[in-house]
Amino acid sequence: MFLDLLLYANPLCRAALALRTAFSGGLATQPFQSGVGFCLLNICVLEEAKVHKNFFSLVLILLAFFQLHAQEKNDGDISFKTDSMGLISVTIQKDTIVKFNLDSNEKEEYPASALKLNANGYYYFTSNNNKRPIIFGNKFFGFYLDIEKESQKVMSGWFETCKREGLYYNRINRLKNFRIEFSSSSHLADGKNVYEAQNLKKLFFPTDCVDLIKPYWNPEHKPWAEGVKGNGEGEYIEIKSESAFGNIMILNGYVDIERLDLYKKNSRVKVFTVEDLDNNITSSIKLADEVVFQDFKLQKPTKHIRLTIKEVYKGNKWEDTCVSSIIPH
Repeated sequence: MFLDLLLYANPLCRAALALRTAFSGGLATQPFQSGVGFCLLNICVLEEAKVHKNFFSLVLILLAFFQLHAQEKNDGDISFKTDSMGLISVTIQKDTIVKFNLDSNEKEEYPASALKLNANGYYYFTSNNNKRPIIFGNKFFGFYLDIEKESQKVMSGWFETCKREGLYYNRINRLKNFRIEFSSSSHLADGKNVYEAQNLKKLFFPTDCVDLIKPYWNPEHKPWAEGVKGNGEGEYIEIKSESAFGNIMILNGYVDIERLDLYKKNSRVKVFTVEDLDNNITSSIKLADEVVFQDFKLQKPTKHIRLTIKEVYKGNKWEDTCVSSIIPH
């Protein structure tokens, strides 16, 4: 079905592959689908003179096709890991959910209807008549909430060490561990509970073993909540990093795996105004009203941004607008 090796053997095909790679997010290992492969193969077997004359125009046509093809693929598939070793991947496609074990090479398929958004804002995955809430993010991790609760029982000693030493996980897929500072225009303080901006980087504890890549959910985590009267429109979060980042991953709302009702009871951000204070760029992002890690690409890499609440999804009990985590990467 795939013709990568055959195509790559020809230097003209390698050139086309390099151009295609640039237009598909830099993923040189992304496979060609058969129709695309045969189209490129036909180019590569043209006589040398014809290729020299017509190659440029043909490549432009192909690049437009590749770009559209890559966009359709990116829009349709969401993939994440669910185990501590990163061996079990789940890919959500239009009609099918595929679960694949890289260690045993076993594949399971489920209908797309097995994953449903509940009225409480959480997704539930049903397999073998077992319905489980799950929080996931594209190219990140999936957290089955029942497993996270069990981890809290057996890992309590490690969690205490992390809290004592201030160890929190703020990286994605073993990328650079950014040194990040969060601040805000205001925050809510309710007795012993302080919903300050620094909470945004404390959702996860790091692993206790170098062979594990999936972080642990912090059972005592609290979100950031703005501290003004009303829904907090105009309040902001500011992020400064020692290293430049080009994306931000946001877990919106008040997410507590012991109290799923808190998500809809409190307000959530609907629209953020994003100010890149290094590059003097202003834009906006719209967040879905779902308990998922939502990833947003910035226009340029930066070390300093401000996110201002422009619009909210109103809570059905409290006005406080909350955000559980922001992960620059």
